[in-house]
Amino acid sequence: MCWTLRTDQSALEQDLHELSDPKNNIVQLDVDGYWFVVKYDKRQAPVPGAVRTAAWRKRTETVTESHTDEDEDVDKEDKKDDDEEVVVDPLDNLKADYKEEFTAYEQNINIVDTQHQTLLLIELIEEYGRDIFLEAVRTAVENNKPTFSYMKGVIWNQAAIKRRRLTNV
Repeated sequence: MCWTLRTDQSALEQDLHELSDPKNNIVQLDVDGYWFVVKYDKRQAPVPGAVRTAAWRKRTETVTESHTDEDEDVDKEDKKDDDEEVVVDPLDNLKADYKEEFTAYEQNINIVDTQHQTLLLIELIEEYGRDIFLEAVRTAVENNKPTFSYMKGVIWNQAAIKRRRLTNV
């Protein structure tokens, strides 16, 4: 490691001991005398798309906020008690904001069981509005075409009609 990092052994050992400090807890020395990175798999795991999208939206909401470092988020999670691992779907909060729309969709069109489906529906609701979304669900059911594609087509048609009305004014 000394040769790779172009440093002497004492400086490297000092740096490793600083990184192994309970405050940092990045590396540890095992019983055989080998250094290893703590929770390497967790630190190197890909960030779920929903979390990445939510972080991107949060970053682009305001210009004054700075980009958050992913390692800081992982380190904060590392400081929590590892025995209390709770799996929380990051989209649950977003689905709760659109409870009426998701209920209407799931009762009339199809069950939403993937993050991809959830994000598609949220995008439609946010882009075209709650009223147009709910009207599209009703129209799809009335026309005996309870599919996502048909409902999306109804939304696009309603949005095009709305745009034409605005340009004719």
